[in-house]
Amino acid sequence: MIRLSAITLLVALLIIGGATALLAFTGSSVQATPDPVVAGGAVEVTFTTTVQSGEDLEAVEYRFVLSGASGGDWLCEDVANGTNTGQEYERTFSVNAPSTPGDYTLEARARDDNSGNQCSGSGAFSNIVSTSITVEEPYVEPNPDLPDACGLDVMLILDSSGSIDTAGQVDNVRNAAQSFVNSLAGTGSRLAVVEFASTAYVPIGYTSVNATSIANVFDPYLVEGGDQFNGYEYYDDTLGTGTRWTNWEAAFYQANTNLAPADLVIFFTDGDPTAYGIGSSPDDTGTDSATEAIALSRARLQANITKANGSHIFAVGVAGATFSNFAPITDGSNYLQYVTSNP
Repeated sequence: MIRLSAITLLVALLIIGGATALLAFTGSSVQATPDPVVAGGAVEVTFTTTVQSGEDLEAVEYRFVLSGASGGDWLCEDVANGTNTGQEYERTFSVNAPSTPGDYTLEARARDDNSGNQCSGSGAFSNIVSTSITVEEPYVEPNPDLPDACGLDVMLILDSSGSIDTAGQVDNVRNAAQSFVNSLAGTGSRLAVVEFASTAYVPIGYTSVNATSIANVFDPYLVEGGDQFNGYEYYDDTLGTGTRWTNWEAAFYQANTNLAPADLVIFFTDGDPTAYGIGSSPDDTGTDSATEAIALSRARLQANITKANGSHIFAVGVAGATFSNFAPITDGSNYLQYVTSNP
């Protein structure tokens, strides 16, 4: 007959039952700022804990639990390792708030993955600590009126995401942009262009619109297979040759940081925002509802800056654009569906 000690039996039960051993970390706490935070906005999480003998701090798991709800999936953030017994470690990282307003509890726990993979594989966890945080409805900046005058500064923001090509809309965007440029000729207006997909850039700064600039600047950029402008052409490889996501946040960030405020911003897009982040690559991408909600919320923040700087935003939906998503970008009414005679 085999005899099992209490400790051996406990370990066996943990293995059989799939349970995870509890870390003995002490003095753990979590803080979240700002509070309140807008839906989908950035939250700075600060997790503090004291490491005990034989255990390491390798990652922090967290989740937002809506008041009256229970549990939910844990998300994981790799953090710098903490390995000194008895030492208190503080780890700060940024996450996105939930996209649905309400009162939440932010729960967090330390993770020690014995295989050293941090957020991957199985691991042991500390006790759960929590703090409350309120997620508010996002503020939408009013859309300023257009100046009652000729000679405007105008900005075209052109979507060149993969879905533009998949839906056969590249030529339609080219044609619509060309028609708009031609309509400004002789009005004393200046025009700049922002192009975006997973990221964004400014191919054309503010340029007076006249016959010369149309021939030497705008047509070379907009006409496929033309001479290009400074090596740029709409929907070339500048924004990548792989998957081209739809990053509205990056588009408006480029408008806000690399160009002077326009009187009028014309925003061409064909779909829902599927990426967010303003760096050389997106912070996250995806077509799931959670990712799109965060992407829209963060785009709204940049569009708020655009409008606060005095720019009137008008959105043009190409193909199957979701018009309800334009409300946080404009003011709920300044948009239209671009219609062509092409199939």
